[in-house]
Amino acid sequence: QLGTGKHLSTCEPQLVEELRDIPLAQIAAGGAHSLALSLSGAVYSWGKNDFGQLGLGDTENKYNPSYIRALEHKKTVYISCGGEHTAVLSQDGLVCTFGAGGFGQLGHNSTQNELIPRIVAELFGAKVSQIACGRWHTLIYVPSLGEVYSFGCGAEGQLGNGDTSNRLIPLPV
Repeated sequence: QLGTGKHLSTCEPQLVEELRDIPLAQIAAGGAHSLALSLSGAVYSWGKNDFGQLGLGDTENKYNPSYIRALEHKKTVYISCGGEHTAVLSQDGLVCTFGAGGFGQLGHNSTQNELIPRIVAELFGAKVSQIACGRWHTLIYVPSLGEVYSFGCGAEGQLGNGDTSNRLIPLPV
């Protein structure tokens, strides 16, 4: 998850060489994976990839940043990492998720993992302005509706709906 190409832990800050000349807008860290968003909207990922949380179409760990080609024409403006899943927000307010889906945290009405970014169809038409990933759940804010939507694991009440069941699709809190 360090992106330095090395397999060792370090106590010293290290430069991520592959991102040296790329103007960055944001970085995000998950359980054992990381993402970077450039000012131009390009997204790079690296680290653990057991569930496809890097969005590269495979499950191979990456020790250096890799460009997520599947997001090439999406103009990403925000990124968020969960424990083993990822959510990205486009300039148009579309949400794509990928990685581990075992608790429904991808919002695709299934518990399947996704190896490449997939649009959350249940949110189509809603202009999302914010996203946040927890370990096994995801939150989405739609300002025009004044609503927060949640999906994924609800075992500890983290979905905000008053119970402890999991949700496979985004529903208002």
